[in-house]
Amino acid sequence: MIVIVSENLSSGKRDPYRFCATVEGDTNQDRGGFGSNERAALWSLAQQLNIHPGTLAVTATIGRLAVR
Repeated sequence: MIVIVSENLSSGKRDPYRFCATVEGDTNQDRGGFGSNERAALWSLAQQLNIHPGTLAVTATIGRLAVR
């Protein structure tokens, strides 16, 4: 599984939507984890996928992307 974590560089440090985590090739366009940091976004995505966040962190390949 490939997870992409994108960061909105235009947002503030405490913005709850600064980071977004999505699964590459996911057919559900509405699924994504959001958070004020990368870890919170991954936690939110894991909850939506119904798996433990530790499992996601160990089994997924995590790519990072910064967006302005």
